[in-house]
Amino acid sequence: TVHQRRALEAIYPTCAIPDCEVIFDHCNVHHIDYWAKSDSGGGGSTDLNNMVPLCSRHHHAAHEGGWKLQLDPETRELIIR
Repeated sequence: TVHQRRALEAIYPTCAIPDCEVIFDHCNVHHIDYWAKSDSGGGGSTDLNNMVPLCSRHHHAAHEGGWKLQLDPETRELIIR
């Protein structure tokens, strides 16, 4: 929703990857637990605990590069494995 995007931007003014300076408006919202639209439902939830903004380069790396992303539940620090 618009409210979720605003809240996410307040948390992450840039790409969530450390030291990446691509501004939020040029990022895609990425579901950490993948979301997939299907007749049987979806995957990960669309809420702030499951979303981070990623620039195009890092979004492709997350999907195609085998990155495993995780949020620290207390600090929202993004952990990349």
